[in-house]
Amino acid sequence: MIANSTKSSAMALRQALLALSFQFFVVPSKAIQHQNEAIQHLQASIDRSLPWDNDEALQAIAASMLLSVYEMENGESSLRWAIFFSGTKRIVDTIYTPGDTYEGDSATMMDWIFYYYTMCKFSVLHWLRKDEQQTWVARQRKIISKPPHSVSQHTATNRLIQVLTSWGCSLELLDILHEIFDNVLDRDSEHYRSPEHNERLEILEQRLHRLSPGEESDISKLDEVSTYNAQIAELYRLAALLYLQRVARNSPRDTPHVNKLAAEAYRALEVTARCDRPWPLFVIALEASTEDERRLVLVTIETLLERRPLRKFMMLRTMIQQAWSQNDLANSSNLDALLLYQSAINAQRVPPMFI
Repeated sequence: MIANSTKSSAMALRQALLALSFQFFVVPSKAIQHQNEAIQHLQASIDRSLPWDNDEALQAIAASMLLSVYEMENGESSLRWAIFFSGTKRIVDTIYTPGDTYEGDSATMMDWIFYYYTMCKFSVLHWLRKDEQQTWVARQRKIISKPPHSVSQHTATNRLIQVLTSWGCSLELLDILHEIFDNVLDRDSEHYRSPEHNERLEILEQRLHRLSPGEESDISKLDEVSTYNAQIAELYRLAALLYLQRVARNSPRDTPHVNKLAAEAYRALEVTARCDRPWPLFVIALEASTEDERRLVLVTIETLLERRPLRKFMMLRTMIQQAWSQNDLANSSNLDALLLYQSAINAQRVPPMFI
């Protein structure tokens, strides 16, 4: 238990939790005080000689992650969150062996990191003003608790249950997103649309299609929370397909298969009580082609802001509206989506975090 422990890692975790709590309740002086104390205890923990015991390593990882989250929510510096996140990755390397399967607290921690890492990779991918620390983070190897394909998918029900996770999508879908981001190439790259590039994207698209719950899966039989999770997971899947088509493949917006995907995504968004996951909402919003679709997106965000006026949702609304304005000015449904993403994201002062 961290409550009574005097180990540096436990004290760092305690102070990081307090810093986030005071940040949430908008008490900046207290938040900064506990943040500084957390950093001091974390540094003392890291300075200890290896090997660490597993519990101490997990506490240090959690503290470093929370400090990274603190900086992401703070939004004052594009560098500080990357510093803490890169620190997290270095601590994980002391206990992580690629290819091994992890369970329990270790799995929870690694999958938490993988979710944040994947979303950070997306943000850094489209951020044109990268610093050295951000570039280092984006190039790091995946940290994942188990091979995504190791989970059994024998029935449609199992496929549905797999995507009901605390971050809104399955480990498999996160792994697919990670691979898609690696395959978003500059349009002047010699590998862009090469046979190898097209083959990789085709494989990723097929993996996404296999994650579909299918018509035989009846979510009406699930409880309210499970139904909501299933709806969010489907929004993630449709957003990933849209992003693959529009950004990785550079398919025009007015092609039939993109139109069909976008229509399906907006139907899914309409039936979802709320969508509090920034990444799928952002991707789907950028494909809005009618006033009704734009209105649905804005109502969704306003509902979120009424419940919790978080800075990330305000920034999300701003980016989406800026993208719509640019699309209107371009007066073309064939505007390269890669340029649209870059424009919306780089109009911000710091890289937005889609978490």
